[in-house]
Amino acid sequence: MPPPQHAQGFQDKDGRPSVGNAGGGVRPSDVSVPAGGNGTNAAAAFYAKPLTEKEMLAADEAKDKLDRMVKVEALVGKRKRFFSYLKKTHEEGGFWLNCVQLTRQGDLAVYAAELSSQRILRLFYLGVGLAKLLQSKGGLELVRGILQLLEEWEYHFALAGVAHHNVKAMLAKNIDSIDHSARGRDVSEEGGGKHQEQVVARLKKFNNEVVYENLLTPEVPFALDYLEVVFSLCEVMCRIYAKFVEEECYKNAFVYDGLVKVDNKIKHHIINVFAKEFTDMSANIAKDELRTLR
Repeated sequence: MPPPQHAQGFQDKDGRPSVGNAGGGVRPSDVSVPAGGNGTNAAAAFYAKPLTEKEMLAADEAKDKLDRMVKVEALVGKRKRFFSYLKKTHEEGGFWLNCVQLTRQGDLAVYAAELSSQRILRLFYLGVGLAKLLQSKGGLELVRGILQLLEEWEYHFALAGVAHHNVKAMLAKNIDSIDHSARGRDVSEEGGGKHQEQVVARLKKFNNEVVYENLLTPEVPFALDYLEVVFSLCEVMCRIYAKFVEEECYKNAFVYDGLVKVDNKIKHHIINVFAKEFTDMSANIAKDELRTLR
């Protein structure tokens, strides 16, 4: 009785079943070629079929999407760790960068007392605006909303300088009416992202006065507590970045580019500022302690 056929229907020259490769496919060397045939051509025809242009484009897009997904996941993890660490440092004190111990009642209290009320108000307004955007659907709506919020936040506090502030006011788009119900959830055609366009943010003005779409500026009749503001901001930031792992944020290359813009602004205005100030504070504490040992 002849040996049983392999599931693929191929045998080697000794009659043993051919197992193919580890992925379940068939190697060209596994293919039995009739006598007198051209083994190379037959194997190539069986194993390799040229991809169409459409299939090649789809493969490239799938690869790019995977690359963006990996980058987004790494970025989200990095930012969530930073804001969790910053919040923990403000709550409990601890060793900044595992080097110098900061105490909440001592070092952080002195640090907070030296901050201007305007600086604390900036952080408060940013946190309030971001918290409102957490109610959005995510993806394009979230990315475009945060980009618009940061544009308005930078303008409100003239963070780019007075000259740039005035130029932005002149270039703001005139609108005929104000729809407050659209706050935090409007994704206009102008905002981009839907039809292979860049996700952009632009100030708007009504009756020659700049109006805000996503920035909330409530009156605060009392002094804000710096520590409470930072606790809340760090918590909101962690939740915002957690929403960036949604597929829409990396599936569309233009939405991904908008996400990168958002992260660059947050890094510039928040992360780098805190990192520098806390590192400088830790360095000064270390110098003072070393000086006492001399």
